[in-house]
Amino acid sequence: MALTLEVPIPEQDWLDQAGRASFNGADTDDGTSDLYAAQWRKIVHEINSFRNLGENWDGLGARMPSNELLDSAIGLVRLWHSRDLLPPIRVLPGTAGTVVFEWQGDGGAYGEVEIDRPFHADVMLVQAGQPTKHWELGSAGAP
Repeated sequence: MALTLEVPIPEQDWLDQAGRASFNGADTDDGTSDLYAAQWRKIVHEINSFRNLGENWDGLGARMPSNELLDSAIGLVRLWHSRDLLPPIRVLPGTAGTVVFEWQGDGGAYGEVEIDRPFHADVMLVQAGQPTKHWELGSAGAP
């Protein structure tokens, strides 16, 4: 499966999704949700659980992500879901107070998005036979 991280993410769309009170109308399981809605909801739940980490959550000085950064991460998840992107294989807190999303695809393809501050992320995409791509979401635009 090809990774589709190279879709434009307009900042205003990201801001709008971060301010939403529900998950694209799919907060309840009414049987009408799309194929990946449950996975996207699980990711939102995981991100919300990061609010309980506290400082030094790994015992090695890790910083907890700010609530604003977590709200931003959830907004990006909502935007990806609304655009029918494949959910990441995992989401995890970074030790520098970030949120990291990871994808794996066919042929060793790997994608990573690290939200390092509200409404800003660094993206890396590795695909076989191609140079590794890096770009920023938010203030610096798309690839």
